[in-house]
Amino acid sequence: DRPVTDLTTLGAVPPHPQAACEILASAFDIWLRRWREGGLPDVLRAWQTAAHPVGTAITVTLPSAESLEGLYAGLSVDGALQLRLADGTIRGIHAADIFLL
Repeated sequence: DRPVTDLTTLGAVPPHPQAACEILASAFDIWLRRWREGGLPDVLRAWQTAAHPVGTAITVTLPSAESLEGLYAGLSVDGALQLRLADGTIRGIHAADIFLL
């Protein structure tokens, strides 16, 4: 139900699948090393630096198919997304499909 595109439509030449896999493997290796050397706090800091700002409106669809709307309130120390609900409570989300509103 969301618009999609692809690299060719955007005027870019998509990488060969093998090259794409190698790029992903390299990125995973870098972040795994950071996690092993600095622990989860280093990874969470980097994630939150690149994430949408706190207060961004989002909707989450949980594995149970329940949908919730709220505001992104950061990440917990264990990496769970913090969702501020309309009543002001914070709910930790460990697994869900996340969409910007």
